[in-house]
Amino acid sequence: MLEMHTTHLYKDNELMIVGGRALETGQNLSQIAFSDSIYTVNLETGKVAKLGLLPSALGSHVSALVDDKYLVVYGGTNGFRFFDSILRYEIEAK
Repeated sequence: MLEMHTTHLYKDNELMIVGGRALETGQNLSQIAFSDSIYTVNLETGKVAKLGLLPSALGSHVSALVDDKYLVVYGGTNGFRFFDSILRYEIEAK
């Protein structure tokens, strides 16, 4: 289960999932894993694909998709520290 992520509608038919925290039922809190991945899910076919990677694993952040070209991410945590930085991720260039 992935939580504390952000999502966006990308290219009108894909769901973009950015970062997040994975914690399975019954797992200890010490086993929490934050994700640095950006995934897309095609809403027509259900196909999941890895779109790219963030510079750091991240959860509890906010993000915005700008013209399907840029992903802007602010703040968040990797489980060890909190960030107050802004990241502009160019999707095509990765």
